[in-house]
Amino acid sequence: MKFVQPIRDKKKLEEVKEVLRRQSYRDLFLFEMGINTALREKINEYVNGMKETDCLFASKKTGKPITRIQAYRIMNAAAEKVELDEIGTHTLRKTFGYHYYQKTKDVVMLQTIFNHSAPSITLRYIGIQQDEIDKSLEDFSL
Repeated sequence: MKFVQPIRDKKKLEEVKEVLRRQSYRDLFLFEMGINTALREKINEYVNGMKETDCLFASKKTGKPITRIQAYRIMNAAAEKVELDEIGTHTLRKTFGYHYYQKTKDVVMLQTIFNHSAPSITLRYIGIQQDEIDKSLEDFSL
């Protein structure tokens, strides 16, 4: 299993959303569900007109629920169109965590949200440690 990264660049985040929006509202909603926690309004918009028995992410061909593999393919196709690498289904959760941390700097709350056992695990998971290491080495020389 490859290690995936959060989408750090907000411009790229918007580009992925636009690609998915053009593909289908289902694909956009799948993405937004993964990167947002306050989704009540978007969920209500998405399920408006659906029956209680309808699945949230139905295959366009069969009407049956899409698989984890299909979700991965949807995200990767959008990422390729905006030239993003290292993306997977965990990218959605990591992207939420990365931007939550950038805004709040509250690693303990994020650790709780993710149910991680230590802040260091959370920071590594969202790619912060490597960012900080890279930044600290930018202007370092002997």
